[in-house]
Amino acid sequence: MKVIFLLSLTFFYLNTSFSQNKNLSKMTEKARNEYLLEKSKEVILNFGPEWYREPMSVEISGLSVFNDETNKHPKIQKCNGRKYYTITYYYDKYYKDLNDRFKEVKGIIFAFKVFIWEDDGEPESILFGNAIGLTFLFRPYEDWVNNGVKKEDQKPFDKGYYDYFDKVLYGDINNFIDN
Repeated sequence: MKVIFLLSLTFFYLNTSFSQNKNLSKMTEKARNEYLLEKSKEVILNFGPEWYREPMSVEISGLSVFNDETNKHPKIQKCNGRKYYTITYYYDKYYKDLNDRFKEVKGIIFAFKVFIWEDDGEPESILFGNAIGLTFLFRPYEDWVNNGVKKEDQKPFDKGYYDYFDKVLYGDINNFIDN
């Protein structure tokens, strides 16, 4: 009887410890935010390590609801109604100036955003500051990581995009369109 109990307990432990799904709605706010920060940093270091540059400021959004009625692909339609969090990273250089001088456009200039599903804690997509992104709707994040993210899958840092904001934010407003 002890052997059966111990085997059952071991099976239960192994089954729960290897589960990838994390229902974020069942976590405390502190635990959820820690998880979101850790997972979003993992995603950027896998798919855009050049974009991660300290110091950075981070904002975690409230819940949003996925809704794409125009794309009829079954995998997209299956996600309609799912809730997700947006974790937005800003380079401190721009974040401070945007707060001080350009509050109305603060959401436009960001380093990257990671979108994470509430129901399973897995990334839905990543969007870089230059509006190029990668979705995990057709190939799950977990599959990418398990098979190894190749260098050609990573998105290089777009220096030109941030040079543009240097011109706008720091005084070369008259010439920013020319380049």
